[in-house]
Amino acid sequence: MNRHSVALCVNKFLKFGLEAALGELLRPGKPRHISRRRISLGAAPRLVQLSRSKLHRILTQGETRPHKVRYYVERRDPEFERKMVEVLHVYKDVEIVNAKMVEGTLKEPTTVT
Repeated sequence: MNRHSVALCVNKFLKFGLEAALGELLRPGKPRHISRRRISLGAAPRLVQLSRSKLHRILTQGETRPHKVRYYVERRDPEFERKMVEVLHVYKDVEIVNAKMVEGTLKEPTTVT
C-alpha cells in the first residue's frame, strides 16, 4: 500500500469514523442494477444489463466459480460402442417381456433381468 492510500484512509477515519475508513463511501453515479443484498443472497441478476467487469466481480466474490472450471479430455473405452449396444438390447428385451406380460401372452419371463 502506498502513502497516498494510507492518507486517504486516515482522512476518511477522521471525518466519518472507523466503518467508513474500512469500507467504501457512497459515490455519485449511476444507481446499482442489483443491490448488495441480492448479490449476497445469490439472486439471479439480469446479466444483460451488467458490464463484464461487474459480472467478473460478482463471480469472484462467490464461492462457486464457474469461470474457473477446467475441462479435461476424456479417455473413452475403445469397447464403449459395443457395450452400449449390449445394454440397449437388454433394455429393449425387458420392454418386450413387460409388454407381453401386460398383454397376457406371457405368464412368466424366460430370464430374470
